[in-house]
Amino acid sequence: MSRLMYSHLSNANPTVQMLRLSLLLLLVRFVYVLISPLDLSPDEAHYWEWSRHLDWSYYSKPPLVAWLMHVSTSTFGHTPMGVRFFALVGQFLLGGLAFLTARRLGDLSAAWLAFAVIHLTPLFAAGGLMMTPDVPCLTFWALALYVATLQPWEGQAVRWRAFVVLGILIGLSGLAKYTAALFYPLLGLYLLVDKDRRQWFLRPHIYVMGLISLVMMAPVFYWNATNGWPTLHHVLGQIEGNRPFEPVKTFGNFIGGQVALLGPVTFILMVMAFLSGVRLKTLRELPLVWWLTVPVYAFFAAKAMGAKVQPNWPLLGAYGAVIVVSLWAAQRLRRIRMLAGGLVISLLVTLVAYDSFWVRELGVDWPIKKDPLKEVMGWRELGEQISAYTEKLPADTLILTTRYQTAGEIAFYTKGNPEVLYVNPGYRRRNQYDYWSWPADMKDRTFVYVRESPDGSMVLEQDIADAFESCDRQPALEATRDGLLLRRAHLYICQGFKGMTRALVKNF
Repeated sequence: MSRLMYSHLSNANPTVQMLRLSLLLLLVRFVYVLISPLDLSPDEAHYWEWSRHLDWSYYSKPPLVAWLMHVSTSTFGHTPMGVRFFALVGQFLLGGLAFLTARRLGDLSAAWLAFAVIHLTPLFAAGGLMMTPDVPCLTFWALALYVATLQPWEGQAVRWRAFVVLGILIGLSGLAKYTAALFYPLLGLYLLVDKDRRQWFLRPHIYVMGLISLVMMAPVFYWNATNGWPTLHHVLGQIEGNRPFEPVKTFGNFIGGQVALLGPVTFILMVMAFLSGVRLKTLRELPLVWWLTVPVYAFFAAKAMGAKVQPNWPLLGAYGAVIVVSLWAAQRLRRIRMLAGGLVISLLVTLVAYDSFWVRELGVDWPIKKDPLKEVMGWRELGEQISAYTEKLPADTLILTTRYQTAGEIAFYTKGNPEVLYVNPGYRRRNQYDYWSWPADMKDRTFVYVRESPDGSMVLEQDIADAFESCDRQPALEATRDGLLLRRAHLYICQGFKGMTRALVKNF
């Protein structure tokens, strides 16, 4: 019987095998989300808040993540599964697209390597469990890359349908994250370096494609036009940076972040694959996937020489890097073995990212403050304790905080998912809460002020104290696991609201 099953599997179409394995991995991830000891990340909770306030766009990001989350929470409720459903779907699609793209550009070995990298490296395997704008942005980008590989760029054949589809896919990717716009200059570079491909600049196809993507961004333009273009200021602020010029530190942090997310061996092989492409081929011979990958890393590496770059910012390049390194490694058995060994290391890191406490069970002394998962622990217990307080207070009690991260987490994990009020203390940059109005009838209502600060300070800010006739501090709330303190918050029961100024700060 087992021999018959093995024969059936070995003779199956590779794409069918990939789909079966993908469905199995999807099921495993569904189960993990249902039983996961890790809470929503602060960013996930913030985007979940967006999904409760549907709009054409939002302060820092386009609207697609909120729209998708609204659909999934309407189906699965305000639960971790409701928030993360489309993240799981995105990871499922990403693995399949990597397989199909690598197989089209290379062979079956490259396809399986790409599939393995997507499902084993921390950036995709662990990061793909969280519902952020990166998920839909990358999923539609990956689909666009696959469609682009189907287009005969060097030939005379014209497929209008492919260009329309590409315009829609990049538009959808852009509705998730603005970095999707990189597709067009990168495609332009690919066309520019070869005289036969330059003919596309004289044809309407790529311009119609770009116009379709631009029209799809209309919701973003509308929201910004009616709110003073805050997203433009926010994005320009991120590009310019506002930190001291420390190139060694910022570039080192950038490289360290990529090593951590991709795995040390995978990262080294990726760099070797990049350089191999430059050394062995002329610019015109480099494939489209190379041009949609290496310049992304070059751009963010250059930016990291003068400003902080978050590890996930080159994500679109990282996906292309999976294809490039898989195609390169599949050419030599020794490279395949090296990549496979690197993926074993990546898998161990991914397992830690799923739950770091199993490392402590092995006897490793790992302080919580040094645990990269500390931001996704303790919120559930904190919300339960706050619920115990609010149940004893009047039904119209309001919750107030001065950190948007705290506001979203409390709203999600407190019983009834209350609308938590956020006030900017003035020294923090804007966020979406600054654009939402407060209830009109607050004067005679009880407030629960939650101070949850990274430094553990329990001092009541003067602006908060001045806004009420009285604020009584309650015993500190503490979230623990296995005797380790995960999170501490200080509560104040405030009465007699006297009013508070909520001016938009100039810090974007």
